[in-house]
Amino acid sequence: MDSRVRIQMYRKQLMTLASKAKRLTSKEIKSIKIALNDVGIRAIHPEKMEAFAEYLVEKMKQDTENK
Repeated sequence: MDSRVRIQMYRKQLMTLASKAKRLTSKEIKSIKIALNDVGIRAIHPEKMEAFAEYLVEKMKQDTENK
């Protein structure tokens, strides 16, 4: 197997948000926003960042539906 294929397969597995993943609480969302503004993306755990990205996508979907 080509090494590029293995890397892509590995990345594909990591980038999916588990369906059993907990949704972020409003307190966690607020905390992540503060951390992003004050310190940057490096301060956020990758799993929390994925959940935050999912939150942002859902928020954008709701915003476009409400327009």
